[in-house]
Amino acid sequence: TIDMLFERMIDFRLITERFKLLTALLYTLLYSVVVLFSIPFASILTIFSGYLFGALIGGFISYSGALIGTSVLFLIITSGFKLNVQVKLRSNPLFVDLSNEIYQNQFRYLLFLRFFPVFPFWLVNLAPAILGVKFKVFFITTLFGILPGTFIIAGIGEKIRIVSVPNKELVYDLISNSQFILLLLSLSLISILPTLLKILRKKK
Repeated sequence: TIDMLFERMIDFRLITERFKLLTALLYTLLYSVVVLFSIPFASILTIFSGYLFGALIGGFISYSGALIGTSVLFLIITSGFKLNVQVKLRSNPLFVDLSNEIYQNQFRYLLFLRFFPVFPFWLVNLAPAILGVKFKVFFITTLFGILPGTFIIAGIGEKIRIVSVPNKELVYDLISNSQFILLLLSLSLISILPTLLKILRKKK
């Protein structure tokens, strides 16, 4: 459980230092599975990765796990599970709003959603596959869109390691604080803005 993870963070840190490559691979796999099954713990795992591996390596692990998980999920849904998932999502009002926006401009809106998480991460992963978005569009927007935020959140995990042993209340306060979210989004936009402008110009 999440509570158990917080309680054993020091032990996990020691294991990570001793078996860095193995734990990095296992953590990437864990992250991919969490994203694949749409378990809403991705942000917490990203903070953990920064705490355990540092901002750079932890960010890369989370980034890789997210890319693998979202890509596999997209391909699974488009290959045969589309109808089953679609029935469940149609009853969600967020899905209706999201689908209307995606139909208007797939690339720009998906890229915007990756930068600015207006909708839950799991919904942005599922909806494009159901709505017929091409895999290339989905992958590229995910590739660029989640990059800055992932490394920033992993950096926060590294800073928590310096300050104190992390606890559930501290992490939840951070990821639910509106000022923190605004700062995160602002930093994400600033860091990726040049690349974003180039992509949008090519799409015109």
